[in-house]
Amino acid sequence: PINRFRVGRVAGLLDTVPLSQPTGLTIASDTGTFELNDMEIGDSTLVITAEGFAPAIVHVANVQENRTTNIGTVSLKPATLLTGRVTTAEGAPVSGAVISYGTAYYGLLNSVSSQNSFARSDSDGRYKIDSFPEGLYELSVGHSDYARTPLSVRLISGQTTEADVTLYGGGALEGIIYAGGVAQAGGIVLLVPVDGNLGSQQVQTDSNGHYEFTRVPAGEYTVRAYVPSVDGEPSISEEYRVVFDNFGTQIIDWTF
Repeated sequence: PINRFRVGRVAGLLDTVPLSQPTGLTIASDTGTFELNDMEIGDSTLVITAEGFAPAIVHVANVQENRTTNIGTVSLKPATLLTGRVTTAEGAPVSGAVISYGTAYYGLLNSVSSQNSFARSDSDGRYKIDSFPEGLYELSVGHSDYARTPLSVRLISGQTTEADVTLYGGGALEGIIYAGGVAQAGGIVLLVPVDGNLGSQQVQTDSNGHYEFTRVPAGEYTVRAYVPSVDGEPSISEEYRVVFDNFGTQIIDWTF
């Protein structure tokens, strides 16, 4: 038996293990048994974790007042392990790069906040994550000095997956929005990746009508500009497609 583990609880019946740790408690038990006395009435999912093992879920359906539910034996699989090294195009280590998730395809979430980070590279650029259940993940690696880079991995219980990442400076896009022949402050430019993995970016023009995107990851994007109007209906430009490599600046001015 596993004699030290954590039991978290989530309302409803989940089909897969959540990436973030739910509220719960740590249990020490020589026999691996536990008892929860404050379960909410209705359906719940227990998320059971232990060091060295992948998280597991247990459905507890139709919990009723003054009634005991026995979930039986729960078997935990060996944990997954994701390791790698983050470097520049020249091979230098990148310290402080953040590995986070954007889209998880293994069944629970269609999209999640990029603020959910799981590891940060050390002084040699190395990182390690051992908290994921097995599955297919679309992660991203970010650093304030470089363009965010996607990372696709498939993790298998009991196995180590190695994934090195190269960060680049990224491309740039800038220009000026004109409305009625005058540079327009407060205009908005929206940049959206065609593949959708890295999320959209939005900037607002300054007092000189100027806008700028920096550290844009390589790829194809759609770009569109918006200008506010006095009657509350914004003017919207046509949509254009632009392709960025990892270097250089593109210029697009907009006229309304």
